[in-house]
Amino acid sequence: MNLLSGENLSKNYADRWLFRELSFGLNQGQRVALVGINGTGKTTLLKILAGLEQPDTGSVSVRKGIRVAFLGQQPVFDENLTVEATIFASQNDTLAAIRDYEHVVNDPNHKSDDLQRVMEQMDALNAWDYEAQVKQILGRLGILGELLERKVSMLSGGQRKRVALARVLIEEPEVLILDEPTN
Repeated sequence: MNLLSGENLSKNYADRWLFRELSFGLNQGQRVALVGINGTGKTTLLKILAGLEQPDTGSVSVRKGIRVAFLGQQPVFDENLTVEATIFASQNDTLAAIRDYEHVVNDPNHKSDDLQRVMEQMDALNAWDYEAQVKQILGRLGILGELLERKVSMLSGGQRKRVALARVLIEEPEVLILDEPTN
């Protein structure tokens, strides 16, 4: 069964069809490249697959429980945040559980029921090992040391792209859509 599929997808801009009645499926383990000249709708198709745009006709189906992540050409950040804050501002369930745990542990008036609840949540998500996994991703992308404390506004284009990639990889998606990842 496909992780993600498009059925009869069509998109028109300014009376010009970017693509018409496009159908396909992506299976686990597949790696696919979309190649074409500028202006032919590659980014539009990728955004439709990621659920960021709607097709004029057709539909996209994502298998239940499958997470899809999209990394665009020009990642958008809060320029005032540090790299570390940007990376950990993710909506990832595991990061949310870690934040809840830290909030309860740092509250001197916390209830034992609250502590038990957040610890069970941490166990269910294997969150205890998560920090090591995140550090491994950051290390492989060269996001270490003082770079973590630097404001996003001070990063080069390549550093920004690596931060965006780290943020997406930390989400642990089953389907990762990269729009011009080497730009």
